[in-house]
Amino acid sequence: MPDNDRDALFGGFGRTFHRGSIRFRPGYAFFYMAYDQDLSGFPPDDLGGDGRTAPAAGGYFSPARFINHMARLDVVWSLPDHTTLAAGGGIGQQKVDDTLTDGLGRATTSADLYVAARWRLSKNVDLRLRASFQNVAAAFDRTRFSAFLVRRF
Repeated sequence: MPDNDRDALFGGFGRTFHRGSIRFRPGYAFFYMAYDQDLSGFPPDDLGGDGRTAPAAGGYFSPARFINHMARLDVVWSLPDHTTLAAGGGIGQQKVDDTLTDGLGRATTSADLYVAARWRLSKNVDLRLRASFQNVAAAFDRTRFSAFLVRRF
């Protein structure tokens, strides 16, 4: 497969407010990326191409341009027994320029949401659980659950 360089820019800002053991952080995030070649290869009709010069089945999310603006809010609650609960999410607007659009296509909604917990089981061991939903770009429409047992040295 040929090289397909990607340029990307991520930025954001926010402000944390403390209210006792709870932290609130409203913010804004911006993401831009562009690939040299659109190798997405998921056309609606023609599946006979090679993915480079003509659409074909397969490929990966590699738009000519992708832009996402998102407003978000994150909340973290630290409990006295070394337990931490967190939740957050964002809603935004995204645009994609790929094989299926003419320039930057129409704006669509982007969103993410997560809930997480961390329990300190001992001085050196934590249990971490996280559930998240992400709908940012066609490539990241997913729900994910994870659990980690972390040992600190």
